[in-house]
Amino acid sequence: MACNYVLGCSEPAEPGPCKARFERWYFDSNTTTCRRFIYGGCRGNNNNFETKLECRRKCSPVKNTSNNEFTSVIST
Repeated sequence: MACNYVLGCSEPAEPGPCKARFERWYFDSNTTTCRRFIYGGCRGNNNNFETKLECRRKCSPVKNTSNNEFTSVIST
C-alpha cells in the first residue's frame, strides 16, 4: 500500500490559540482516517482541511491497484 501523504498529515490536530470555532478535518495517522476538530482560526499546522474529502484526497493511504503478479505460461 502506498501513501499519498502531504506535508503535515502525520501531525496532530492543532486548534491554535485563537478563539474562533471553525469545523475542520485532520488526518489521524494512528487510525488512517480523517476526523473533525475545532480550529480557532490562527496558527495551527498543515494537518488542517476544510472538508473531509480534501483530507482524504491528500492524506489517506492509496491502494496499489496494479497487478504485479505474473502468471506462468507452460509451453509444450
